[in-house]
Amino acid sequence: MGEELRFAYYPGCSAHSTSKEYETSFRYVCEKLGITLVDIENWVCCGASAGHFYDIGFSVALACDTLVKARDIGLPLITVCPACYNRLLHANYLIKEDGELAKRVADTIGSEYDGQHEVYNILDAFSKIDIEEAKPIVERPLDGLKVACYYGCLFTRPPKMTNFKRYEDPLVMENILSLTGVDPVDYNHKVNCCGGSLSLSNTEVLGKLVGEILDDALRNGAEVIATACPLCQSTLELRQNEASKYLGRKIRVPITYFTQLMAYSFGADKKTVGFGRNWISPASIINDLEKREVKAG
Repeated sequence: MGEELRFAYYPGCSAHSTSKEYETSFRYVCEKLGITLVDIENWVCCGASAGHFYDIGFSVALACDTLVKARDIGLPLITVCPACYNRLLHANYLIKEDGELAKRVADTIGSEYDGQHEVYNILDAFSKIDIEEAKPIVERPLDGLKVACYYGCLFTRPPKMTNFKRYEDPLVMENILSLTGVDPVDYNHKVNCCGGSLSLSNTEVLGKLVGEILDDALRNGAEVIATACPLCQSTLELRQNEASKYLGRKIRVPITYFTQLMAYSFGADKKTVGFGRNWISPASIINDLEKREVKAG
């Protein structure tokens, strides 16, 4: 299907724990699209979360250990997690900018690394697919399903590292999901911070941030919000009570991974799609959509 796409796959911690539905749906979609994944063995945490605050050298060494393993496989690295993606890009940048740090990291991981290995995020990879060529894959069109694509902070920023041309108003997820027939919702908060890092420390501010995102998407007609970030997905899904309190009205909207919608559209079974792992499942909305299509037909 177009150019052959092959990657060394780095899942990161969330894909094997709290976001297994992201992992299973991603692998299924890759298989359907003809994207080859070679698993990186013995991978370690990317050094995100508290790692880079505790010790920048240790954090960069964790990321570089993975980058070296991908380099040795001989394929560009792909990851589904924007936090991992961001830390891997930062590691490449810092290794090239700081010779002393590069030497310290080499001593730590036992291998020289020049900061040059290519890193892709999931949106980068899927954007290389020819949409028209891929249309025969679709078994369950989601025509008319109104989806708000939410990117969060780390896919597009900082733009000097991510090279996103439309980092304040990206459209790549919308373009990818157009393959399934969904109707993308245009709204203003698609790259605003979800407040995930405040989940324990400041739930009042968290409720405001989540509330503003959800309110904007819903006021513009969204039935489902799709994301590509494990932290954003759990924050937007699990903090709707705080958002409702901030907004002064009850909010309840499914937050799904965009790969779940793609996998469902491509014909995957329920376990692979993983709607059963969502706290607020989009399954009923999709079922209603299908019933409307049957009646219309």
